Amino acid sequence: MGQVRVVVIGDLGSPTYHVGDEAMSLQAVDMLRARGISDIVVVADDPDLGRERYGCDAVPRVGFPGAVGPRGRERLEEVTASLSSGRRVPDAMAAVADADALVIAGGGNVSSQHPHHLYERLALSRAARHAGRPVLISSQTVGPLVLKDDRPYFSELLATATAVGVRERDSHKLASRVGVAEDRLTLTVDDAAWLEPGDDDRARVDALGLPGRIVTMSLTYHTGSASYPQAACVSRAAASSDALADRLDATVVLVPHFGLLAEGSPAVKDVETNEAVAAASSSGRVRAMPMADARTVVEIARRSLLVVTTRYHPTVFGPSNRVPAIAVSTSYYSSLRMRGSLAHVGLSHLVLPAEIWTPELVLDAVDEIEQRRDDIDRLFDRALPTSRGHSVHWWDAIVGCLHDGGRWTPVADVPWVPRLKEPSPLPEWRARSREALRISDGLTKGATQRLWVEKAARAAAEHELAQLRRNPLRARRHRG
Repeated sequence: MGQVRVVVIGDLGSPTYHVGDEAMSLQAVDMLRARGISDIVVVADDPDLGRERYGCDAVPRVGFPGAVGPRGRERLEEVTASLSSGRRVPDAMAAVADADALVIAGGGNVSSQHPHHLYERLALSRAARHAGRPVLISSQTVGPLVLKDDRPYFSELLATATAVGVRERDSHKLASRVGVAEDRLTLTVDDAAWLEPGDDDRARVDALGLPGRIVTMSLTYHTGSASYPQAACVSRAAASSDALADRLDATVVLVPHFGLLAEGSPAVKDVETNEAVAAASSSGRVRAMPMADARTVVEIARRSLLVVTTRYHPTVFGPSNRVPAIAVSTSYYSSLRMRGSLAHVGLSHLVLPAEIWTPELVLDAVDEIEQRRDDIDRLFDRALPTSRGHSVHWWDAIVGCLHDGGRWTPVADVPWVPRLKEPSPLPEWRARSREALRISDGLTKGATQRLWVEKAARAAAEHELAQLRRNPLRARRHRG
């Protein structure tokens, strides 16, 4: 087989830069290139940014604005019909039809919480299958929210894929339940765990003039489903930062994961939150960092003593570089992903519920990390070489499939790492955190379900009303 062309879709190429989403797509492209695949097309929000950031061709998304409810499903069926009707096919779907494979890069988009992403990926999957091309899905969180009306689409995307890689055990169970065959489903670690900074990235971090002892803190610009206002998040983060700076004799650097990347851009999203936290701190050892690209953020994590975060991907970047991470969960969705990520290094107990977040609770977790650092290092010694090797094997299998006419060679799950052995008796903070997280997960899972059911119902009602307005005869029948 000659030169292979691959289309890669991820959440990439947006003016508002998202570190974790770009990191997974960058790693997918890196892994393909390392195995001789140089003809790559990325599907991007902004194709010009896609070309600039990835150094390859780029096409715009199919686009599913306002995808909640019937409108998104109608749009999906409309673009699918174009594959065989002779009408113009969206550029992204045409690119897939002209390629040898579709790779769906890592993310948490196979969910009713992100219907526009779900339908986008399914549209491209249908284009690939229409052309007889393999569909390879890597590093996904599946669900956890799947509304009844979305379930057929959810199942179709996963069950018809050539291979599906998921990054948590919960996702593995859900993918199995919707029909993904055992020989096509693999538990992996998050692809972004192995994103490598280059010399330029290290030089950029050197130029920041960071002190020798730093703690990285990364915060969302919203509070998710947690039951407290954003002002409380800022005050808790500021107090926790001051406490960490004192306890560890370190500078806390606030590293944004979502914001505008261009130099001179206004402070928005995470950057704005970080500036508020730095202003509210009192230690003089808390520093808000500018928005940076994914490889630079990974390099900062590598140089840290500790990572503390309300975002997901720092729980990937820290431990994969032997840096412990304490995660503060603000929703069931966050909790599931954070617990899944930290479970790969045996540290899932370091996910704390936002509802009981205090500086004292964070310091309790820090104290345990400090006291058990030798045990944690042994966990890293065991887990990291194995999971890195598994990632290599996973991407070897993906590229092998491309060269073997779309035939998939099953890949075993990444070996499981037992949790750090619990002390006896269990410290009070651990018991309190565990119980609070159980309650928080239940409450926020239920709240999210209700919210999206209501959104879907409103969208369906609005769609029905628009249909009636367009069709007066139908409206009369409806009233009768």
